[in-house]
Amino acid sequence: MTPWRRDSRAVQTGSRKPSGTLPRSWPRIPDARTGALDDFRDHDGRVSRYAPLVTGPVLGVELPGPLSDERLERLRRMLSHISDRFVEERPGHFDLSVVAESLGVVDFDQERSRPFLVISAGPGVGDEETFEAEHADLPNLEPVIGFTPTHDVSIIAMCNGRVDHMVTALLTAEVMALVGGVISIEIHHWQAPTIRDLPGLIAITPGPVCTAYGTSELVRAWVAHPNFQLVK
Repeated sequence: MTPWRRDSRAVQTGSRKPSGTLPRSWPRIPDARTGALDDFRDHDGRVSRYAPLVTGPVLGVELPGPLSDERLERLRRMLSHISDRFVEERPGHFDLSVVAESLGVVDFDQERSRPFLVISAGPGVGDEETFEAEHADLPNLEPVIGFTPTHDVSIIAMCNGRVDHMVTALLTAEVMALVGGVISIEIHHWQAPTIRDLPGLIAITPGPVCTAYGTSELVRAWVAHPNFQLVK
């Protein structure tokens, strides 16, 4: 049975260990228009961010409303497909071990899979208090991104190595393609000139840590840049 047709509402485990030794090279960035995940994408979608205090970087998706059942199911299937451990603790709250190579990342640390949380949050969905706390200090985003976020999807790395940063960025792009929204990336001030020259940028808002908003094209261009690093 193919991974995306199994019962993804239950705990999923498995072993897909590759033979031999993984090459120690930088990640291969997949073409945004092609790849194994195309069957699960809504191609009109875009992404965003959500940031609780965790071990690794956090990106995500700001949304103008809750996920529909159809989009949640597509998200569930895609996450199950790229993970060798999959637990859905509640509808839209996923505890995963993501296989780096499934996103085109060569795992030169030879860890193969990486622990992640992917969490849909907001009124009527779950984690409402966390969503409200994370958005309480944000400026009015409607003139910036075209809507006021009411929900989000967080992509949360539980480790902080370079491969984890790469996987976080590319996983966020895949999630965006399914759920819509606008991507939000916290950046250092010194990174802002580079980000301004990348495709897919909508705006950069000031602050102690700047925030860049854009499309999945932005995050894919950023992860391919030699100076790429997420804020943690």
